[in-house]
Amino acid sequence: FVHGVLNTDNVTISGETIDYGPCAFLDAYDPATVFSSIDQAGHYAYGNQAGITLWNLNRIAESLLPLLSGGDAASALESNPADEQSETGDGQGDSGATSDVDDALERAKSRALAALAHYGPAYGRAWLAGTRAKLGLAGESHPHVTDDTILKLASEMLASLREHRVDYTSFFRALAEAVRGNREPLTELFSLTPLRDVTRDELVTGVPGTWLDRWLELTPDADAMNLVNPIYIPRNELLDEALDAASAGDLEPFRRMLALVSAPFTPASGAERFEHPEFVGIRRHITYCGT
Repeated sequence: FVHGVLNTDNVTISGETIDYGPCAFLDAYDPATVFSSIDQAGHYAYGNQAGITLWNLNRIAESLLPLLSGGDAASALESNPADEQSETGDGQGDSGATSDVDDALERAKSRALAALAHYGPAYGRAWLAGTRAKLGLAGESHPHVTDDTILKLASEMLASLREHRVDYTSFFRALAEAVRGNREPLTELFSLTPLRDVTRDELVTGVPGTWLDRWLELTPDADAMNLVNPIYIPRNELLDEALDAASAGDLEPFRRMLALVSAPFTPASGAERFEHPEFVGIRRHITYCGT
C-alpha cells in the first residue's frame, strides 16, 4: 500500500495514517514506486514510508519540546521575559534567562530523541514479524528459523522481485502453491516479466537459482501464508474501469470489486481477472488528490 501524501497532517498522534487521497497498491515490486501526481520527488514512495513517518514524528516532537522540558523552559521565559531590559539598560536582555531556556530545551531534546529512538527497532520487529508470516515461517511455528535467516531470504527475494518486475501480491500466493508441489504459478509470474529473458528451466529450478529450494527446506506453512497474503487488492486498471462505469451510472463493477477486496483471502469463482494485473511493470499508474 502506498499512501500517496504521507505528510505530517495525514498522520495522527495515535500513529495511524489518514486522508489517503492519491493512494494505490503495488503491482510490480519496486520500493521506488510512486503513484501520486504531486509527489515528483518521490518523498512518499513505497520504500520511503517508514522513514517519512519517523520524520513526521520528529516534527511533532519539536512542537512538544516546551512540554517535554517539564515546564522548565516556560518557567524560565515567564520569570525572565525576552523583552525585559537588563539592569544596565543596554537592551541586550538577560543572558542568564536565555541560558536557562536553552538548557531546558536541550533536556527536552534529549527526552524526545530517547523516545524517537524506539521507532526504528519497533518498526524492524514489526517488519520482521510480517515478513515471517508472509513467508509461512512465523516465529511461533518456526522458532528454529532465525531472524538472520529470514532477513537474508527476504533480501534476496525482494531483489529478485525488483529485478524481474514481478507482481508483489500474486508472488506470495504462488509461493504457497509451490509448498504444495505446484511451481507452475511461479513459472508463469516470472515469465511475464517485460525486462528480462529467463528460460522456463531456470524458473522451475529456482526463483532465482537455489532460493526457492532453500526456502522450501524450512517447511513453510502454506495454509498460514494464505491467511495473510491476499488474492485480491484494488488493482489500478480495474479501479479505473469501475470509476468510468460508475460515472456512466453503472455501479456493478464497483460492487464486484468491493465484494472481492472485502474478503481478500477467499478465492471467488469467475474472478480470475481480478487476481493479476494486466500491465504489470509496463506503464506507470498516476493518481490525483481527487482519486
